[in-house]
Parts: sequence; structure tokens; C-alpha cells
Amino acid sequence: MSKKKNKSQTAAKVKQHTVNILKSLYSNQVCIDNARHYPWWVALIFFVLSICLPVIPVITSNYNTTGSDFMSGQTKGFETYLTGFTYEMSLKDVDLYVNDNHQLIDKDDSWKNTYTYSEDRQYVYTNQNSKQIDFLVYYTHETGDDFTKLNNDIASRQYRIGTDQLYTIGQDTSSSSSQEDDSPTVYTPTYMLFNQTTYIVQIYNPNSTTVFTNTSGDYVNVESGTSLAGFAPVIVLPEVEGVTVPSINDVMANEGYVEEVKNNFINFFNQGYITNRNNATLYSTLLTLGIYLVLAFFMGLMIFLLTRGKKNIMHILSFYVCQKINAWVMFTPAILGMIVGFIFPQFAMIGFILLLGLRVMWMSFRQLRPVIR
Repeated sequence: MSKKKNKSQTAAKVKQHTVNILKSLYSNQVCIDNARHYPWWVALIFFVLSICLPVIPVITSNYNTTGSDFMSGQTKGFETYLTGFTYEMSLKDVDLYVNDNHQLIDKDDSWKNTYTYSEDRQYVYTNQNSKQIDFLVYYTHETGDDFTKLNNDIASRQYRIGTDQLYTIGQDTSSSSSQEDDSPTVYTPTYMLFNQTTYIVQIYNPNSTTVFTNTSGDYVNVESGTSLAGFAPVIVLPEVEGVTVPSINDVMANEGYVEEVKNNFINFFNQGYITNRNNATLYSTLLTLGIYLVLAFFMGLMIFLLTRGKKNIMHILSFYVCQKINAWVMFTPAILGMIVGFIFPQFAMIGFILLLGLRVMWMSFRQLRPVIR
């Protein structure tokens, strides 16, 4: 009989604890009572869960980011420029490839011999209609601060609208210049900058110096042997007299060919962005956890301060108990914040903050308010 009685008592306790936990999801008074009577480790469990749950959407959102996201929508002709770039490389036997050490190497100095390592212009695609530079590609051995300086220098270069001429501030324009010529309309071409370890892509709005989108990455996760020239599909010509190799403009106008090149670069950019994605995910996760940790402590402190009045019957609550109350109160906003974060990723970080603030304020004005006599 005693064993059956003990089992019955245990089942009743489990049931009572389960009911109390479930009620705490919506009842502020139950949260207060549970915090006062349950041991500290229960509050600690709720505290840890409440801090971690709303971080999950932040982790998921960052981890699902890919290096080719910028190519999923409008690219201002970027995939077309890539097609012309890789096709010209294949025609001229120029190649940049990823070696076994995951470095981008100039194969047999083919790039150097064709485009040189000039910091001014290397690969250039000039639009024959507008007479403007649409696309530039650079390969350099600069690293670290020198690489950053080179990138900033390229990004700051401006060209005169309707020409491929570099514009220099203060430069005299022409003999027929007017006041408007003192600040001529300028543009900055879209460009890619490679070195042995990293790359940068900068896409500009047409006839503008405004950046449309950009990305960057490295070759750590790019498959060894990956060849940029190999991204241009081989064109097999029929053995018929008079058939010539398609021109670059013809290839760039071929939608199917452009799509193949685009897909090859999508895979390249996805692999190249993995390191950045992992670092961004880690940084965002630690930052969010830190913010939530400080927020949790602050809310517990607020509960403590709001109950200090002599007319407040809850002034008997210690700072330690107020922190336990907050730990119990946090769990529901954490669950809701996680749900909001999955539905609306842009609000993943602030959803929990707003919901927790609302619940603590509501509890403070209802269950923890001073007694008015």
C-alpha cells in the first residue's frame, strides 16, 4: 500500500508542477508565486531557455543567407558582364584558378601577360553604344590594408558620362565648358576585385556613383581546381566552312549562355560566402545573447525598484526573488518572440524585447502596484 501511495503522491506532485508551469505562461500572479516557492534552479532553467529561444530565428536567418542572394533579383546586368568576362578569358587562354591551398592563382602568369597587374585598368568592358565602361575586373597580389586601400581607391574613381575617361576633381573640362561642366555628371562602373585570398563585388546603379549592392568572400570553401575561365561553357562549332567563333557581344546576348555562366558563379559565390556567413552568424548570436542577458537583468532590477515603495505590499521581495520572478515571466515572451522571429525575420531581435517589456509593465501595474488606502 505504501508503494502505491508514494506513486500516487508523486503523480499528484508532477501534475501540480505541470499545472503551475502551464499557468505561468499566462498568469503573472502564478509567476510571482512560483518564483517565491520553487527552488532557484527552476528559475535558472527558465532563464536560460528564455534567453536562447528567441535567438534561434536570428541564427536561422543569418545561417540561411547565401553569397548569391544579391543575384536573385535585379543585378543591373551583372550576370551579362560576367558572361563577357569569362568568355574573353577562355578565348585568350587567361585563367584564374583555386589551388589546393585555396588561393586564387594566376595560371602561368596568363592574367599578368594579358591585362598586367595595373592598378588603373585590367579587364575592361566598354559599352559600344554608350561609350562608357560597364565592368572592370582586377587581380592583385596586395593583401591586408593595401588591399583595402586599393578597393577604396577603385570605388572612388569616377568617369564622365558618355565616355571612358576618368574624371579628376578640378580638372578643366573643355573650351566650351559652362558652369555645369565644373561638376560634370559622372558614374562609377561595376567591378570585381580579386586577390589570392579574397574577392569583392561592387555593383553600381547605371550612370551613377551610388552602390546598388555588394558582396565579398574568400576561397576557403571553394572547391580546389575551380577555374573562372571554366565558368564559360565550351562552344562547339560545326565543321562547316564560314562558321566563325561568336563575338563577346553575341555571347552576352545569348540568354541560355548567360544563364549557364550565372549558375556557375552562383555556386562560386555561395561557397565563397560561407566564412562570412559563419562569422556573421556567430557575431549576431553572441550580440543578441548579450543584449537579452542585459535586458533580463534590467527587467529584474526594474521589478525590484518598482516594489520599493512603503505602500507596496511587495516591498518584502528581495532583489534575488525579483530576478527569479523575471525569469518565470520571460518564458512566454521568449516563445512568442521566437514565433515572431520566424514569421517576420526583420523583427527577430526586437520581438522578444518588446513582448517582455509589455509583460513586465503589465505585471507591475496589476500584481505589483502599491496599495492605495
